[in-house]
Amino acid sequence: MGTRIRASVNGGRAGCLEIAHGSRYRFGYASASRGARRRASAGRTRIRPGIGRTATNHEKAYQQPRHRVGLALSGGGAGGLSAIGVIQELVAAGIHIDCVAGTSAGAAVGAAFAAGRLDPFCARMVSMTRARLVTSFDPILAGSGLIGGRRAMEYIQPYIGGMIEELPLPYAAVATDLESGEEIVIDRGPVRDAVRASIAIPGILTPKEHDGRFLIDGGLTNPLPTSVARALGADFVIAVTTLPLDADSPAISLREQVAREAARERPVDEKRERPGLFDVIAQSSRLIQARIARVRLRESPPDALIRISVTAIGLMEFDRVGEAVEIGRAAARDALPRVLTLMEIAGIPLGSDEADPSRRVNDDPVA
Repeated sequence: MGTRIRASVNGGRAGCLEIAHGSRYRFGYASASRGARRRASAGRTRIRPGIGRTATNHEKAYQQPRHRVGLALSGGGAGGLSAIGVIQELVAAGIHIDCVAGTSAGAAVGAAFAAGRLDPFCARMVSMTRARLVTSFDPILAGSGLIGGRRAMEYIQPYIGGMIEELPLPYAAVATDLESGEEIVIDRGPVRDAVRASIAIPGILTPKEHDGRFLIDGGLTNPLPTSVARALGADFVIAVTTLPLDADSPAISLREQVAREAARERPVDEKRERPGLFDVIAQSSRLIQARIARVRLRESPPDALIRISVTAIGLMEFDRVGEAVEIGRAAARDALPRVLTLMEIAGIPLGSDEADPSRRVNDDPVA
């Protein structure tokens, strides 16, 4: 039912603690054989090509003798797509990204980036209108969720690639086993299945069934998958999140967190309205995931954290993705001086646009 992996990560940098991560993973749908090939060597996690076969694109990336920068992307529904703007700004600043791990909406954005199709994916999502949004849902009258998700996946399929093993960059999506509560890290097989499992918000999208398991939103076990980015081979992890994290007070109480969120989102004199169903699900999920993320980040902290405030954008307001992307760009621009300083301290040089997959594919595959 999974493989227990303990990877020791030590970037060898001042102030960087050695982290031992022992979470239980199941790598890929077919088996845990790839996870068994992972080993910690010289302070970093590597994947060794199997004997008698050609190394995959993933494995070739791990053979490069240089520091590797990884992205860890959280969810957040429509607001979570603000990570598109963050990545675009990071790439424009010359930051070479070598691998990406994502949860929920971050899994979709990460897949588009790893496939080299982030810009056309952005254009596609920004063009979403309210009328088109309604037709992209396939409601379920009776079942384990309100939406089946088939139409939504068809909408983004041209931008996320085919098989994970064939993506230009190492990629993994995080999901959760509905029955056992186990964290499921998917780094092989169809990209579509990995993304669909990771975005299955309980009560809204139906669980993704595979191999006798029902998989749901990865935010329930690893909302900000920095540990997964390190397992993919990253030495320096940039985490991007829309969760209400307080970096100065990681143990902030739930009551105080609720008060802070309310103060951010509503003027003092504004009349309170009863929240709708999606509002309740979204805010409950954000608060729970934020608490889980704080615990997980103590185990595997990122080297740089970019926080995005998109509380004004509703969970399913995908007709406002353009706003979310601009908010992400602004957040990245504000964080860039700090990120570049941290990279310089870590001895990581800036890369070139040509090295980034999102700059190699600019044509929209959908007319």
